[in-house]
Amino acid sequence: MFMIRRKKKVNRSNESEDSFNVLTIEPSKSTFNNGDKGTSYINQDDLYIPHVAADIIPKKGQIVSSLNEGIEMYRNYAKAAGFGIRLGTTTKYGDLSLRKKQERESYSKVTGCMAMIGFDKNAATNIITVYAFEYTHNHPLTEFNEENICSPNHRLSIFDQELIVKASTINIGATKAHKLRASLKGGYDNLPATKNDLKNFWRDYTNIVRPNDAQCVVDQLIIRRDNYQNFNFQYKLDDDVLNAMFWVDEIGRENYNKFSDVISMDATYRTNRYNMIFVPFTAINNHDKTINVGAGLISDETIESYSWLLEAFLSSHKKKPSMILSDMDATLSCSIAKVFEGCTHRLCMWHIMSKMPSKENKWLADMFNKRDKWIPSYFRDIPIIMNKKRLDIASRDTSPQLLFPNEHLKIEKHASLVYTREAFIKVQKQIKKAFYECFQKKSVLIDGHQQCTIVYKELKTGKRPEFKVSFDAKDETIECECLHFTFFGILCSHAFRILIDYDITMIPEKYILDRWRKNIVDIGFQKINKKWRVCSTEISNLLQDATSFFEKCVESVIHDKEKLQELVNSLQQLSETCGKGVSTRSSSIPIKDVIENIIGVPISSDVKIKVPSEIKTKGSGKRSRIKSVAEKAIAKALKPKRKCKGCNQLVNHDIRNCPINPSNVLRPFKKHQ
Repeated sequence: MFMIRRKKKVNRSNESEDSFNVLTIEPSKSTFNNGDKGTSYINQDDLYIPHVAADIIPKKGQIVSSLNEGIEMYRNYAKAAGFGIRLGTTTKYGDLSLRKKQERESYSKVTGCMAMIGFDKNAATNIITVYAFEYTHNHPLTEFNEENICSPNHRLSIFDQELIVKASTINIGATKAHKLRASLKGGYDNLPATKNDLKNFWRDYTNIVRPNDAQCVVDQLIIRRDNYQNFNFQYKLDDDVLNAMFWVDEIGRENYNKFSDVISMDATYRTNRYNMIFVPFTAINNHDKTINVGAGLISDETIESYSWLLEAFLSSHKKKPSMILSDMDATLSCSIAKVFEGCTHRLCMWHIMSKMPSKENKWLADMFNKRDKWIPSYFRDIPIIMNKKRLDIASRDTSPQLLFPNEHLKIEKHASLVYTREAFIKVQKQIKKAFYECFQKKSVLIDGHQQCTIVYKELKTGKRPEFKVSFDAKDETIECECLHFTFFGILCSHAFRILIDYDITMIPEKYILDRWRKNIVDIGFQKINKKWRVCSTEISNLLQDATSFFEKCVESVIHDKEKLQELVNSLQQLSETCGKGVSTRSSSIPIKDVIENIIGVPISSDVKIKVPSEIKTKGSGKRSRIKSVAEKAIAKALKPKRKCKGCNQLVNHDIRNCPINPSNVLRPFKKHQ
């Protein structure tokens, strides 16, 4: 780290090169050496003189183009020689005042080394020259293997700082992030920063961001709304405190436009610091995979909050879903009935089954009375339609394996051409059952419709249930009493048995739902992903591009040693060109500016949107940590004992619950009777 001692108190962030007259740079307590590149010898005065290449040794009268170039020049010399540096004093133009140096407690003592370099800036010509240079040291120089131990070399690069922030989004702390970074760099010896350096940066990050947390989130989403097409964001404040918010991007809106028949609303997630309820809205796409069609955060589970969230959802998508699935919640049910009037509301069976083992018979009786709201078997008369880009490409560019490639079942080939891979697998199972396990028992013509009885032989149980299928050959209308198509959106094996018997080679168009087709999503919609960037700043986007191009260059020459060496040489030259006159120390950048570049939004001192206070909602659980059996035993052992009149011993019970008390022995028997 650098320590700048100034004669005049000024704001560091506003200071430029023009504000100094004389700058001195001194050796710090911690020093380091670069091994073979730098050695030292002792002269007759017992002073250590670095032995380095002559071209990197500073010289009195040497002119540098900028202050940063001079600092980097001396830093490179110090690294080769074997010592660390820090900024010493800066004297202002015309300022003759003195300021006492701040004393700090330390467990080590400086050696009083007089090695230094001084830069002087001419006020008239603005030329910066080396006016003083002392190269002798009164202490031995540090060895190469101690380089990363020395505190002057402890620094976090921009990549280290960004890694800590990005790792925190997936619940990886500073310690694990440091281990990951060491693994990627080939060991801890190759890291210029320690674990504590990462922890200190994370401390500074949280201290700056946490008071502005809500403001930063809202500002970031507003920037996305202003810069990305069809990105919708709404939020609600309660006395300047963030109360609720809803957002959906262009992909989510297009997904809802195609698959809005059934959506799920699951308000069971509480994984944020403020215990706000995270409510994702999900649907099922044509690959039978869950997709996101919106998300929200609310501070409480009231009718007002749920109603606001559903109204924000409706204003974004402009139409109501045909059916919505949710947890059993009275306030949520009232909000759905109020906002989504006419929408079918059903309860998610997963929540019901997960609660059943911990409930008593009264709960089961109440749930049975509400069975008309269950998902599985009580509303087959209501239509229910049960990686995105990768699955689209797989369905479009590959052909699934057919069970009957040489048979007359052209209907299977037709299904493979129109359905996505996941949907075709389900259709193929029904065709297989129709061919091997179903047969037509009888057929009767009733009102122009062929009324057929199909017998399905269950191979496992041997049972043979019968199903009635109505078929009209003129318009290829087919209906089965099992309601499989109504429930799942694909024809059943009984219907396929009739189509096979009547030599129908193609599935009727009316029974191929758009949501299961390969071409339901336009190619142009798939290109939306190329426009979307998670980062909000232009610098972050350019940084991603630079990293991507570097990785491509390495991958292209990784198996060619000569080309790889050429790439290293080119990068070294580029590094010297880019770093000329520029300080490469991230510590020279104010921490606030670093954090703003990482999160993509400016951090304002005037906070208009305050973070919500932690709330306790139903089902949120205990705030305290669950204690282990060992901790409970230790706490019980430390509890002061008292004398029991029943057993006359110092124990943790009294005569009322003494195990040798006859009344306590008989009590379980009486309770059982």
